[in-house]
Amino acid sequence: MKKIALPVLLVVFMFAESSCVTRSQYKSWHEYPKAPFFCRYQINDVSVVIDHVREENIAKQLNLIANTHLESRQRNYQSGDKILLVDIGVEQRSFMQNVELYNSIFVSCVAHDEEGNVYAIENAYISGKRTFIAVTEQNTIIIHVLNRLLKNQQQMLREVRKLEKNKVQEK
Repeated sequence: MKKIALPVLLVVFMFAESSCVTRSQYKSWHEYPKAPFFCRYQINDVSVVIDHVREENIAKQLNLIANTHLESRQRNYQSGDKILLVDIGVEQRSFMQNVELYNSIFVSCVAHDEEGNVYAIENAYISGKRTFIAVTEQNTIIIHVLNRLLKNQQQMLREVRKLEKNKVQEK
């Protein structure tokens, strides 16, 4: 009985895992060229396209959510002289699977300077029943992507604070 139960459970688990449609993936590209040590991110351009229709109202909401999040998370970085502009692009397409409606969402954040030099790119790929039309989903998705963008900046700040702390202790 035990010999049969294990393969059956394995097949059921593999079927359940492969039939799950909601998936998220994230891809990053940073520091080519190397980002300025002290910099601030500022939202520049936001575009949202849902099923081939440009959504200006959703873009305005997303701009407000992203600006609020960046400002609140960068309060410690007030000394940053260099400003990196962040362009956010969102594309959602709906598709049918069996008899159910699903969405494929692509979110891209590109950080660049005024000359157009790209310093970082964060992308998110989401498939499932989630929709970018819902404000709660906009908030959840964009904050996760922006936090990934801010991660390197926060790491550099921690290293600077650690060095300053060590210098003070040495005196």
